[in-house]
Amino acid sequence: MFPANEDVSIKGEKVIVLDDIERCKIPTAELFGFIDLLLHKYQCKIIIIGDETKYDKEEKNIYDQYKEKIIGQTLVVQKDSNAAFEAFTKELEGISKSAATFVKKNRECVLDTFNASSYSNLRSLKQSLHQFAFLYAHLKEGAEDYKREVLANYVAVSMELHNDQTIDIDKVTKGLRLGFLSKNDEFSHLQSKYQFVEGKHHVKLFAGYNGIYQALKDGVDITNDVNAEIDRRNNKPLYESYKRYYQMSNSDFTCSTKKVHDYLVSPIERLYDYIVTLY
Repeated sequence: MFPANEDVSIKGEKVIVLDDIERCKIPTAELFGFIDLLLHKYQCKIIIIGDETKYDKEEKNIYDQYKEKIIGQTLVVQKDSNAAFEAFTKELEGISKSAATFVKKNRECVLDTFNASSYSNLRSLKQSLHQFAFLYAHLKEGAEDYKREVLANYVAVSMELHNDQTIDIDKVTKGLRLGFLSKNDEFSHLQSKYQFVEGKHHVKLFAGYNGIYQALKDGVDITNDVNAEIDRRNNKPLYESYKRYYQMSNSDFTCSTKKVHDYLVSPIERLYDYIVTLY
């Protein structure tokens, strides 16, 4: 591998970092043979960075055998999603300050969705938040609940797109679009994963959000579609806001109540119109 005279710059007390070794095309046995050479013959210090869960069963067995003999210490990196969230939202200010503010306001929903995915790749979370911020910068005012749902879907769909250890997201979105998904298919697995998020934050994930899948996967611009839905929700009758009052957060309930109050303090004939609408 090195010149026969061994006059190589790599020899000596050097630190060599091998990143993403699970993606290496060199067979695992040969790779560890090279690492052993660097360690013992060339006295190098080796740092290996990788995701052990990405190996298939056969390669994992080989990896474990060599790991026991060659690797002296193993450190597990724990994700700090809270710290990462702070850093990501700070970056969002460069795209849209209003988007950064909105994402911060819905911090708990974002992190709950991220954790429910069982996929710890913070890079994917960052990408989903950046893409949402670009969309949010062009959205109309109002429909805050709907925007929160869009945000949660950006995170959930992005996680499932990048996690090759989970369900076939392409199959799920195709099935949702064509309407042939049953309760026994992969969509049910998605529903069970995110059931806690949907219940706690009153959002609907995946179903009805194929546009977000297309935006994340193929770069489709969905701004007009999202704004059209915002217009529809902004113009719905006030009484519809209370159809699921028992699921509303205190802030949402207060906001809806204020809208009704502002409406009712208008001329008396509007009070009559509103009562007739309710009954």
